[in-house]
Amino acid sequence: QPSNSNITIVATKQDKLRYVGTIHVISEPSLNVTEMSLNDANGNNQLDYGEQSSFNFTIKNTGDQASSQATATLTTDTPQYVTINQSTASIPALSPNQTTNLENVFDITVADNVPNGTQLQFNLTMVSGNHNWRHNFSLTAYAPVFKISDGITIHDEGTYKGNGNGRLDPGE
Repeated sequence: QPSNSNITIVATKQDKLRYVGTIHVISEPSLNVTEMSLNDANGNNQLDYGEQSSFNFTIKNTGDQASSQATATLTTDTPQYVTINQSTASIPALSPNQTTNLENVFDITVADNVPNGTQLQFNLTMVSGNHNWRHNFSLTAYAPVFKISDGITIHDEGTYKGNGNGRLDPGE
């Protein structure tokens, strides 16, 4: 169907009124993220506290028109727990159904004080001319969880060189 044209839709069913509608066809590029992976410092494929990481993205033009070169920009809704050190990357012009790989892009650092299990929210915006596309995603941040149990026993006698009073005293 040519761009900037109309398609007529007719829906019928026995003993029902016929529906006739029109759909306006707009032909344009459409950039979509088809794959994403994380490049993290320790190689465990998760965002850990204090860790610097980057991303790999596969971008596909699922539209029926070629896109011109685009700029991808990464932002976050959780800036208190993640810093984006490098926020932009270039996407080459893509023909319809063509893909490209963006490797080791968008350098980020997770804060040392991120609570374990926090969902870090990211927004990838791709802009080419007057076209904009968004891909939102979240990743879980991991950090140590310290817990002091209710029953703490201090053994400060014998080989521990304490005085056996059940308290931590200076020098013990």
